[in-house]
Amino acid sequence: MPTASQARLYDPDGDCVVRAGDSGYRAAHPGGRWDVLGSTRSTRAQADRADAIIRRKDIWSTYSDELGSPRHDVSAGGRELPFQIFISDEIPPAYAGYTLTYCGPPEADSILINPVLDDSELANTLAHELFHAFSNGHGAGDGSVSGWWAEATATWGSIQLAPHPVLIENLDEQFLQVPNRPLDKDRADSEFRNRPYGAWRLVQWLETWIGTDHAMYQFLLATFRRMAAGEDGTHSLLDELAARRRDLGEDLGHFWGDHLRPTSPLNGPATRGRREVFSVEDPASGTLTETRRLTAEEIAADVVRLKLPRDSNVRRITISADRAPSGAYLWVQNGNDLDDWTEGGEATFCVGGYSPATGAKAWAGQFPVAFTNGNTAPGPISHEITIEVGAEECDEFVEDPTAAVDESPTLDLPGRCPGTPVYFRPPDLHTDYFVFRERLMRVYESQVDWQHVAVGRIIERDLGRRSAGRLLARWLYCGARRARGIDNVPDRRLRRWRSKFVELTRRAARIYEHGEFQEPIELLAQAGEQYGKMIARATAQDVATAPSG
Repeated sequence: MPTASQARLYDPDGDCVVRAGDSGYRAAHPGGRWDVLGSTRSTRAQADRADAIIRRKDIWSTYSDELGSPRHDVSAGGRELPFQIFISDEIPPAYAGYTLTYCGPPEADSILINPVLDDSELANTLAHELFHAFSNGHGAGDGSVSGWWAEATATWGSIQLAPHPVLIENLDEQFLQVPNRPLDKDRADSEFRNRPYGAWRLVQWLETWIGTDHAMYQFLLATFRRMAAGEDGTHSLLDELAARRRDLGEDLGHFWGDHLRPTSPLNGPATRGRREVFSVEDPASGTLTETRRLTAEEIAADVVRLKLPRDSNVRRITISADRAPSGAYLWVQNGNDLDDWTEGGEATFCVGGYSPATGAKAWAGQFPVAFTNGNTAPGPISHEITIEVGAEECDEFVEDPTAAVDESPTLDLPGRCPGTPVYFRPPDLHTDYFVFRERLMRVYESQVDWQHVAVGRIIERDLGRRSAGRLLARWLYCGARRARGIDNVPDRRLRRWRSKFVELTRRAARIYEHGEFQEPIELLAQAGEQYGKMIARATAQDVATAPSG
């Protein structure tokens, strides 16, 4: 806080920075396009770190090239001053960073940064707040780039330059796991106050068709100019997409459809949605028909995962839907395929296998549905899914032991870790295996959900590899597994696989320790797939029946 001899830097009544309040602050490296300032020994040290981060991560240079210039303050003589970033404990509580204007004319922005951030938080916060400053400075003379779209785009920008894995996970919970809340419901509900930031996933998704980073920045700038002219974030996005012959509602429908699938590098985690157990009356014979209502709020989605109850008599399933209402979109995960059912659709399944005669697929344990209301007018829209179930087996049924049946989990982690696998030499404190096991355990203990994250598509959708994913997850959980029945594996083949596994896990551990997350997961999934294939070849049986030790 300021001393008695210092003026206050932040004016809470005006929510602005007092120009005279910076008298006690000193720049870490004066003379450039920006100054990072602190008023005490500790905040000046933090300012020095912040200045180095801005340079090392090319935050200023990237935004300057792509977004133009922030709104610099000017001297009494009209000379442009360096943009000011203050490391200050006067920042409002609960803020990591805050971009705001100076009190009184001329219009200019500055940034307050919390002085207690670690390096990762500091880098991400600097990138986020500077994005705000640059977006305000490009065509937004009154600083009108605000609201959910401003926070979503600033978060996208900060994650490009300074990713923060823990922050990303938290934001995914607020956005991807709360799909049926309108995009433009900003912070009215404190429970979802970070939801606008989590919408960076939509910005990330839009980038896939816009193309290069430069093209994406140009698209964002066009939306900011619309906001400066008076449009809100939702309509600036809607209109700019329309100018490119795209539709916000249709894109949003596809976005939520994509999130029916397991974790991917592009989308992040799958949306869990609502769990709906169908076939309440278990058919003893014949067929039963029931419906499930889907209801989506404006520019939001109702995500539902349809599942059978445990110990069900159902042997065949048909799921269908008519054409969706105007402005609404329906996507489904049909086995391994993501299908657009907006114009209607139908899928048939056999429980525990498939039917080559009818084309019915093996039931995957669930049928994920995303019903999106792409309209901006307030109010929900509803639609129905029809489910027909039967107790008779499918025509020319072919059993598939790897196929899921009911809502039972695909992975049961053991209560305690088994011993070291028989084909690994018992590790000592200096072996790679011990180090990698420790790294993997640290990842697991950080509350990562391996069933959905670590094994990705292997464990939930690719039925032929489901068991390989199950085995991988057990190995990751325990760090070791006692596998029986593999003594007949030729030493040469075993050594080749083990060498590959060690290479993959070494790369994964190294990358993970440097703060990256998705690439190690992909490497570990590769290792697990090879592990499953090895066990299958060694035992001459289906991987699903391999002993778990």
